[in-house]
Amino acid sequence: MEDQVFNAPVFARMIAREVAQMLEQSIGDDVLTLKEAAKFMGFHPVTVAKWAADGTLPGRKIGDSWRFRRSALLDYVTSKKTATAM
Repeated sequence: MEDQVFNAPVFARMIAREVAQMLEQSIGDDVLTLKEAAKFMGFHPVTVAKWAADGTLPGRKIGDSWRFRRSALLDYVTSKKTATAM
């Protein structure tokens, strides 16, 4: 049997995906307003709106209001955390 090397970044991505899936199943995929998304992510609403407007954050502008899928924000946060763990 060959020795296998533990790959921490790969393991971190696997765990992050599992956690995101469990959160999505428990929370649901509801649509958040700008204020709700900012509170959920822990940022000021102006910052979240700027990031959404420049395409950094996944969101959709409907009329004058921003809307965000909770699962898309979770995916974004998860991908950023695992990218910094590499």
